Amino acid sequence: MDRKHDNGKEIDITEPEELVVIVKKIKSIPKIKPSRLLKLKVSFYSLFPGFALFGDTGTFKSGKAGMPAGKSTDRYRSPAFRYSTAAASVLIAVLLVFSGLTVAARNSNPGDALYSLKRARESLELAFTFDRSMEMEKTLIFAEKRLAELDFMLENDRLDPDGITAVIDDYKSKTALVAHAIQTGELDGAGNLKSRFNALVTAENNIEKRLVAAGPAGTMKPAGNAHVTVKDVEGGLSFKDGGDSISGSTDSRGIYSFNAVVTNPGEINDMEVVVEAEGRTAVVPAFSPVHSVKCGPFEAEVYPPPGTLELNQSDSFSLTVLNEGRAASGTTVRLCDSTGTSSIEGRGAAASLITDENGTVSFEITKTSVEQVSRISLDILDNGWNPLGEILAVGGVNTGGADSKASGKVEARATKSPAGYENIVLDNGLVRVSVNGGSGDIITAITRNGETAGPVTDPGVQSGSATADNGRKLEGPVLTFTGPDSAVYEVSHEINSENRTLTKIYSVSLKKDQPYATIDCTIQADGTGWKSEPALDLYRLEFRNGSRVSISGKETKQPGDEKAAVVSFNPGKPYAAAESAGGLSFIACPAGFAEYPDSWVLGRGYLDMRLESSRFQNGSIVKVSALVTAADPKDARKLELESMKTGGVAPGMDPVAGVSRTGFAVRTRPECEELRKGEQRFTITVFKEYEKLFD
Repeated sequence: MDRKHDNGKEIDITEPEELVVIVKKIKSIPKIKPSRLLKLKVSFYSLFPGFALFGDTGTFKSGKAGMPAGKSTDRYRSPAFRYSTAAASVLIAVLLVFSGLTVAARNSNPGDALYSLKRARESLELAFTFDRSMEMEKTLIFAEKRLAELDFMLENDRLDPDGITAVIDDYKSKTALVAHAIQTGELDGAGNLKSRFNALVTAENNIEKRLVAAGPAGTMKPAGNAHVTVKDVEGGLSFKDGGDSISGSTDSRGIYSFNAVVTNPGEINDMEVVVEAEGRTAVVPAFSPVHSVKCGPFEAEVYPPPGTLELNQSDSFSLTVLNEGRAASGTTVRLCDSTGTSSIEGRGAAASLITDENGTVSFEITKTSVEQVSRISLDILDNGWNPLGEILAVGGVNTGGADSKASGKVEARATKSPAGYENIVLDNGLVRVSVNGGSGDIITAITRNGETAGPVTDPGVQSGSATADNGRKLEGPVLTFTGPDSAVYEVSHEINSENRTLTKIYSVSLKKDQPYATIDCTIQADGTGWKSEPALDLYRLEFRNGSRVSISGKETKQPGDEKAAVVSFNPGKPYAAAESAGGLSFIACPAGFAEYPDSWVLGRGYLDMRLESSRFQNGSIVKVSALVTAADPKDARKLELESMKTGGVAPGMDPVAGVSRTGFAVRTRPECEELRKGEQRFTITVFKEYEKLFD
């Protein structure tokens, strides 16, 4: 690696990158089209090389060995000519030396010796591609190769976080370029490219699910410089000086290594790791937590696999019991936490439950302490209690953030205004949603951490009218459901014209532990004439003029006059955000719902979600969902990514397992079953559950 200077700034640059820099400099030289006379002269003197080229006046003179004579030779001594010649010579030499290696590197993968040459060769190809459409075609091909490399890493257990991060970063940069080219419409005949891009997004989601299933090294970022304490709970290990714990810090890759003597291999699985980093303290099992057991005729499994539960917040699990391979329906089971660091079904450290006809029973666990991993055993009542042993090892995390003070339940209040309208407030301790009856609002205000977003309105309805005036009929808000875990209210808008009726029912829900509200809009179209209008606007999110607005992650300028602008979104990322005065008003349409918006309409101080009216005809029903919240800017990225990928699952929830993921996960080598008596070198890698490699 060399040290180079760029506009006076010293930077690091590798040899392949240096080669690309040279190519770009050559590529930037202005193209000069030779005159017909010059072409004729070059052709003639290529047949008669005894003549020299240009003289003082640009005419040809005879020279020595075909070299230019007279003052014309000065140009061949100029710095510019020598630089261009040297650059071209270096380029040709390097291409000749490495041409064979780059061919061999085409099928290399991350971790192979020739992989860097493969990536360098791709950069050279792009640098020498002058046609924009062809450049985007190659960029998409290389993005497809990155996903193929991730597939190879999964198949061959090469789950190195650094390697995965490098591959994903390149994949993201290339897909962003292609998405931008598609969005701006700068490419001719981009239909096939867009279709392939959408297929690539689908493949990306499949790869990510496989990475999740492969463990923390496949999806989570390493926790570098974290303080780690490894504890022996049952006397299976002896650390330095005979103690029962050892402490240290992870390196930049999240790795902490230590020596220990295995004194009792049968108890080694109870080893625990306490991690402290970034204001979070967590205790997690050192080895993959158990979530299934088998004893005698009984088999039992818990879904989803346990994660690190946030302190004083509950997560739901499902236990399925089989007796000789058949569903153990109507069976009494007992779950008991021997450590006393959690509650089960809110009943303390033990609870007895009865399975349904499928042999399944659901239950909640609340982590009440992060002093120790909760180890939950299962007993089955069948002519007496049959102990099956430990079925859950549940870690815990204390984030120390404001959100951890949430009550864990939803409060709903409905009061009558002096005009007789209902005013409704939904509050779960994380976010507060309010709507004023008679205003025509879907949401009047939504507040989180002192920041307020909104209102959210129907652009087709003017506020201040709850009558049938002007062909509009407004009903609600009406509180339709209340419970400790969620609450819902509805607002109905009916708009009539000469030949059609449009009914839009907005259902606004707030759930516990979710720092956003969900808006479900069900639209029924009756009548004819729907194609007479170009589009239908569904939601309008209002914010302050001058806010920073981003569509699909790209900052977009607001129009300078009263005219609105229609803005498309990147495929697979139909979200928008508006940040102002340190707070952020955010709205997203997560993947997984029946319909997506076709575009956003951006005006001065508002965003509309738009559907093409061609989707509607007499009797058609369309359902579109969205999220809306107020948040700190630092939380926006996490919120939008989680909502995009999980179809409305709460931020911090694992897209596969569905368990709160706000703490840490560890990978220990050697594995528990590989341990033997004697001194062992342990390597523990710590990962952040709340930061994904694909973020």
